[in-house]
Amino acid sequence: MSSAPTLLSDFMTRDVKTAKDDALVSSICKIMSENNIGSVIIVSNKDHGKHTPIGIITERDVVKSIASNHSSVNLPASKVMSKPLITIAPQATFLDAVETMQTRNIRRLPVIDGQKLVGIVTDKDILKQIMKDRSAAEVVLSRESIEQITISDQPIVYMLGDMLHRR
Repeated sequence: MSSAPTLLSDFMTRDVKTAKDDALVSSICKIMSENNIGSVIIVSNKDHGKHTPIGIITERDVVKSIASNHSSVNLPASKVMSKPLITIAPQATFLDAVETMQTRNIRRLPVIDGQKLVGIVTDKDILKQIMKDRSAAEVVLSRESIEQITISDQPIVYMLGDMLHRR
């Protein structure tokens, strides 16, 4: 008996923090700190209130920026953000998200419906889903591309295997 695949809309984080592309990096750092998050989605300041997502600033982006230019906290988000924004649809499955995150080497995946930001899936969301639903771990472990997992991904595979055997 096969169950339906888990959709992103079932477990994505819906409260996504955003900032306009002209916001200073220092204010984006404050948003991340106050909300205990590792990224902020950057939206266009020129789209007449539609808040179209155009990039993302992560902790890693901030560190790289400061390492190369100590005054980069005074730059606008548009100068530091990662772009183009890699996104996924809310109708995508858990496995779609895992594969996208792995192949694109990212830990955060904004969920876009049309041009509207409706959520975000992070590596933490993936882990929570695996802890909640054993079949999610089995899907990741049984996928055909398991042979292509890099050395850096091996601890994840071992962790998932351990979780499956403990339950």
